[in-house]
Amino acid sequence: MKKIIIFIILLTNYFLVKAQCDENCKRIEQIKSQKIAFITDKLQLTVEESQQFWPIYNEKVKKLDDIDKQQKAIIRNYKKNSETLTNKELETMSDKLMDLEASSTKIESDYYQKYKTVLPINKIFKLYDVERQFKHELLKQLKSCSQ
Repeated sequence: MKKIIIFIILLTNYFLVKAQCDENCKRIEQIKSQKIAFITDKLQLTVEESQQFWPIYNEKVKKLDDIDKQQKAIIRNYKKNSETLTNKELETMSDKLMDLEASSTKIESDYYQKYKTVLPINKIFKLYDVERQFKHELLKQLKSCSQ
């Protein structure tokens, strides 16, 4: 579920950037700032925790974004060429998607271990719920803007 929400947020951000790059680049930066403030507040991170946590978190997000871009490229390729792809090509693409999904899970696991070196376990556990809350709030904002 968490991965689906992340995918939706990233996909939403992608389309925002495509539509109006300058304006939306500013908006994306605002969203990132809001996310930092939201997570920092909800987790009640100390200054020391923040200094250690955010570089790790941002590194994880970048790696997951890279995986997401690769997945999107495979799906775009499929949509563009679905009529002409052979079963072997489809199998290769499908295998690659599964490998990327496994990589994503591995990254989550690796960074969970890194979080344990800088945050108490209660804050790590709460982080996952806080990320979900932020995404939910962001989706609500996007919905209200489109109405």
